[in-house]
Amino acid sequence: MADTVSDPRWARAGLAAFVVALVPLCFFGPGTDLDAGAVLLSGSRIVHGGYVASRAPGAPVHEALVGVLDLLGDWAPNLLSMVAAVALFFAVARLLAREGVPRPWLAAALVGASPWFQIASTSTVDFVAAIALLVAGALVLRRGHAVWAGVLCGLSVGMRMSGVLLVLALLAADASGRDPRRSRALRALVTAGVVAVLCFLPPFFAADESLDFARNDFTTSSPGAHVGRAFVKNLAYLGPITMVLIAVAVPALWQLRTVWRDRFVVRFAVIGFVVSEALFIRFPWKLGHLIPAMVCLALVLAEALRDRPRLLVAIVVAQLSLGLVNVEFVRPNVPNAATSAELEVEVRRGPVFIDTACRRADTGAARSLDVERIDAVWNCAKPFGTGR
Repeated sequence: MADTVSDPRWARAGLAAFVVALVPLCFFGPGTDLDAGAVLLSGSRIVHGGYVASRAPGAPVHEALVGVLDLLGDWAPNLLSMVAAVALFFAVARLLAREGVPRPWLAAALVGASPWFQIASTSTVDFVAAIALLVAGALVLRRGHAVWAGVLCGLSVGMRMSGVLLVLALLAADASGRDPRRSRALRALVTAGVVAVLCFLPPFFAADESLDFARNDFTTSSPGAHVGRAFVKNLAYLGPITMVLIAVAVPALWQLRTVWRDRFVVRFAVIGFVVSEALFIRFPWKLGHLIPAMVCLALVLAEALRDRPRLLVAIVVAQLSLGLVNVEFVRPNVPNAATSAELEVEVRRGPVFIDTACRRADTGAARSLDVERIDAVWNCAKPFGTGR
C-alpha cells in the first residue's frame, strides 16, 4: 500500500484528472461568490489607471491580476485560480518531501479532494492563490532564501490581508524549534512587511490616506453563536465521514507534541490551523475562508499519519465522496446569520454539482452588479442554500 500511494505516477494521474475535470467549469462565468463582480470591477479600474477596492480592506494583488487577465476573456481570471491550485499542490508536496515526510502527494490530494476547494479553483476568488503564495514562501524559506520568501509572503498578504496571521505563523515556526533560524525569519518578516505595505498603498490613498480602508461591516453576535456557526461550517466543509476519520487520527495527532521542537511542518501547520480557525470564528461566513485551515490540516495529518497511509487515503476518498453526495445532519435557522440550528438529516447532491448548476443558471450575474441577481446565485449555491 505504501509503495502504491507514493508512486509518482499516481500523483501525475491525479493531477491530470483534477485539471481535466475542472477546467471546463472555468468557462461558466466568474462563479457564485458574492464579491466576484466587485473584484472584476476593481480590476477594470486598475487597468484603466484608477483604484476602487472590491471590498474592505481590498485585495490589490488579486484585483490587479484579475483586471489584466480579464482583458484576455471571461475565463482567464478563473484559470488564475486553477493555476494557483496546481502550484499549491506542488508547493505542499515539495515542502513535505523536503522535511522528510513520506508520501507527500497524499497531502496535496487531500487539499484538492475537497469540493469547496474545487469550487474556489474554478472561480474568480483569491482564496487559492493567496495560500499558494504562502506555502511557496514556506518552501523557499526552508531552502534558505529569506528575501524571496518574504516577497512571496508579502504578495500573499496583498492577495488577502488576513494572510498576515499565516505569515506570522510561518515565521514563528521557522524561528523556533530545536534549530531556530531567527535571523532568517527576521529578514523574511521585514521583506514581507515592506511588500505588503506597498501592496496596500492603493487602498490607503483611495481612502483619503486613512486606515478606514481596513474597516469591515461584518456584524457580530454572541460568542456562542460565532462558535456554533464556525463548527457547523467546518462540518459542512469536511463532511461527517471525514470528521469521524479525523477523530480516529486524534491519538496520532496528539503524539506530535513529542516532536514539536524537531519538525517545522508540525509547528507551522498547527499554529496556522489555530489562527485560521480563530479568524473564522470571528468571521464565520464563506467556506472558502477555511481553505488555509484545510491546507494546514492536510500538512499536519501527513506528519501524524506517516506510518498509517491507509487512514490518510480514506480521508481523501471521503472528501471525494463528499463532492458526489452530501449528507447534512444540521440545518441552521438562517444560513450565514444563524442563531440556532436543529438536527435534520438530508441527502443532497455534492457541492460542486450544486455550485455548477447555480452559476450556469445566471452566468452574467456577477458582471451585472445587480444585487438581487448576485444574491440569488449566492443563496442558491451557499452552504445550506436553496440549491438542490
